[in-house]
Amino acid sequence: MKRAFSLIELSIVILIIGILVAGITQSSRLVSAMKLNTARSLTQSSPVAGMNGLTVWFDSISEKSFGSDLDNNDPITQWISINPQSPSAFTIIQGSGTEQPKYLTKGINGLPAADFDGLDCLQRASTKGDEIFSAREVSLYIVQRYGASGPGEVSNIGFFTDSSTRRFTMHLPDAGNIHADLHTGTCCSSRISAAAPTDFYSVPHIVSVVRQKDTSGGTNDVITLRVDRTTLASDSNNTTEMPVNLTTNFSVGCWATPGAGDSYLGQIGEVIIFDRYLKEEERDSIEKYLEQKWGI
Repeated sequence: MKRAFSLIELSIVILIIGILVAGITQSSRLVSAMKLNTARSLTQSSPVAGMNGLTVWFDSISEKSFGSDLDNNDPITQWISINPQSPSAFTIIQGSGTEQPKYLTKGINGLPAADFDGLDCLQRASTKGDEIFSAREVSLYIVQRYGASGPGEVSNIGFFTDSSTRRFTMHLPDAGNIHADLHTGTCCSSRISAAAPTDFYSVPHIVSVVRQKDTSGGTNDVITLRVDRTTLASDSNNTTEMPVNLTTNFSVGCWATPGAGDSYLGQIGEVIIFDRYLKEEERDSIEKYLEQKWGI
C-alpha cells in the first residue's frame, strides 16, 4: 500500500539534496581557484618579463592589476601595468562610472577579464609616444574576445592617437577587417589590414602586430598581422614613422575620447607591448605562453 512521505523523510531528502548542491558548488569554486592560480603561476614564469624593451603589460588575472580585490561585475577604475622593467607604475584610469569596464570573474575561457560595453575606456593622460614604441619598431599582443555577433561594428581597442594623421591604433574589427595603424602622416600610410577570421565573433583570440625596421637601411619597414599563429597580412611598403613625439592620452577600449563612438565591445585579458621588433623565436615563446595560459 502506497503512503505519502512523512515530514521527517522529506526533511532528510531535502537535506541530502542541499548537501549535494553545496558539494558541487564548492567543487566548482575549487576548480576555478586552481585554474586562476595556475594562470598566475604561468604569468610569473613567463618569458615576457625578461625580454628587453617591454613597455606595457596589462594582465587581468594578476593580484596587482586593479589595486584591490574585485568581485564579478565590479567596475574597474584603474588597470596597473605589471611590467617589472618600468621604474614607476604605468596606470590607466577612468573616473566616470558610465565609462568604467566591468570585471568578469569568468570572462575569457573561465579566467577573469575586463569587459567593455562599447562606451567604456581606460586612459593615461599626458603619455609620450616613445614611452610605448620606437619610431619604426613595435611588437604588440592582445588577448581578447570580441563581443558582437558579426562584422557590422567598428570597434577600436586603442591605443594612441590625436587625429587621422598620427596613430598607433588597433581596430578589432572594422566592418569585418582587422586594422593596425602605425604612422605619422596621411591616413593610412602605414596600415596593415586583413579580413577577420570567420570565428572571430565567437571565440577568444590572440591578436598580434609587429613592425620591423627595414634591414637594408631603407624606409620600407615590414608590418605583420597575426591572429593566433596565423599570419593574416604582411606588408613592406611602410615609409612613415610612428608618433614618438606626440603627447596625448594612451587608451584601452576606445579611440581618443570615451563614448565618442567606435569604442571596443568585448573582453580583454592581456595587453603586451614592446618598443622593438621581436624575433620569431621570441614571438613563438610569447604565443606559447598566452596559448597555455588562456586556453587558446
